[in-house]
Amino acid sequence: MIYLVYAGLLLFAVALRVLLTVGVAKECDYRQTNSKKLWVALTAIVGFISAVTFVCFVPKRNKSKNSKAVIEVILFFALIAGAALYICFCIVPAETNAENEALNSFNYDAVTYEDENGNEIIYDKMGNSYTFEEYIDGYKWYDRDGNSYNAILDESDCLIGFKCIETGEEFFDGIDGDKSCYIDDEGYLCIFDFLDDDICIYMPDDFSDAVYFDNNGHLYYCTNDVYYDRQGNLLLAKGYEFQDFTYSDIPRQ
Repeated sequence: MIYLVYAGLLLFAVALRVLLTVGVAKECDYRQTNSKKLWVALTAIVGFISAVTFVCFVPKRNKSKNSKAVIEVILFFALIAGAALYICFCIVPAETNAENEALNSFNYDAVTYEDENGNEIIYDKMGNSYTFEEYIDGYKWYDRDGNSYNAILDESDCLIGFKCIETGEEFFDGIDGDKSCYIDDEGYLCIFDFLDDDICIYMPDDFSDAVYFDNNGHLYYCTNDVYYDRQGNLLLAKGYEFQDFTYSDIPRQ
């Protein structure tokens, strides 16, 4: 695809150079200049700059002769085409690259570190490090029984479940699945039946973060709110509302 773009740009440049050269040749006749061959040669070699210089500085010798201003029309459309090309191939790709760069990086609230090569990394529960590319393809979660899990992602790279590496069993999270997957307060993955009565949610209002709990004094967090340090200690996402929250902080009815 990129070669077709370059080929199209090359054809456009050649066509524009030819049009400018022909336009300058005709305009030389209209302006009755004595240096037609010189301006035609300069335009054929230099192109746009030479044509602009001709229009601006070569006067019309015969004021009564009606000039068709061919070159001015060509230059006008050349400017429009150049502006369109600049937008298409400079501004739009730059914005797209910036968006892609933002997409191809950890979330703004992720707890990240930097390795010896300057790469942004995160750790899993066992202290293994991952770059963003490694995170998408191979990040692991662990349960209390020693099993490890990879994420199941949808087409938009959103986490929709987990697959046990040891058994191959898949657990789909949320309304479209039959499980609810959380990280407990020690950093282990816990998988419950969807809407398990033993798991309660505390969310002060509709626009706040949420924390989950059971009646045994354990807290649980959504998987996308949890990170780890190098030693595998549980860390919560930057800006997460319940950073220092404990079970005793949950209001009792």
